[in-house]
Amino acid sequence: MVDISTLSIAIASASVVVGVVYYALQIRHQARIRQTDLVMRLYSTFSSREFQDAWTKVRTSDLEGLTDI
Repeated sequence: MVDISTLSIAIASASVVVGVVYYALQIRHQARIRQTDLVMRLYSTFSSREFQDAWTKVRTSDLEGLTDI
């Protein structure tokens, strides 16, 4: 028959394993959230009017003088 101390050790071990698995899943979830947040911030930056105007200036500017650097 199983005594109380063996049962408590098994429950404690199982709770540690469950805690580690939960933490690992939370870390993966946070990584996905950060990637999504990065993409959304980049999209909002690139789609802004100020960025579009600046990008148009860069594309249409004469960059021939920069090759001397």
